[in-house]
Amino acid sequence: MEPPVIMVQPTPMPAPSWQGAYVGANVNYGDLSVDSTGVLETALQGAGFDTTVATADGVNYAIRGGYDWQFNNWLFGLGGEYSFGSYDGGLSGDLVTALGTDIDLSIDSVATAYLRAGYAFSQSTAAYLLVGYTWATAEATLGGTTYSEDYEAASYGLGVEHRFNRAWSVYGEYVYTDFGDINPTNDPTYDNLAEADLGQFKIGVNFRF
Repeated sequence: MEPPVIMVQPTPMPAPSWQGAYVGANVNYGDLSVDSTGVLETALQGAGFDTTVATADGVNYAIRGGYDWQFNNWLFGLGGEYSFGSYDGGLSGDLVTALGTDIDLSIDSVATAYLRAGYAFSQSTAAYLLVGYTWATAEATLGGTTYSEDYEAASYGLGVEHRFNRAWSVYGEYVYTDFGDINPTNDPTYDNLAEADLGQFKIGVNFRF
């Protein structure tokens, strides 16, 4: 008589959860636009000039960390990010021609604290909206003199994250920040003449604990 055959069913691994802490890094492209307002905008339009007075852009890298909570398919999280490097540029072509000179414009030390809410379409892919607050330092150099000013404003964005396994994921994100009135000289004469906004496209990886 043959011994009975005992079938052993493998225990399925639990589905990976989005809940938990993570750290990550990204490469980002930023595009800063400084647009004229008020009397300066009127004057530039009257002269037939572009109302964008300056631009700055570039590629930087950033580190981030955060924590997510999961309720069924819904995700909620908080985190922070700091970007190294700077976005660099200068005056628009019209103003360089009119003034016969240029300025060196840069924005750096971009840091953001954010909340995000999203939906997990599967165990591996989720999309989310992001709202946060951003701090940055703007510098303008003209005639050998450098003017510096710190700015802060609300940020809004959206992103998609895809997990390769329990620990590693890749994400893509777009974040927009409107800094409003910008005046690195701190001279009240130049208040309410220009406003700045920053758009950032990010591609990065996260490691979940």
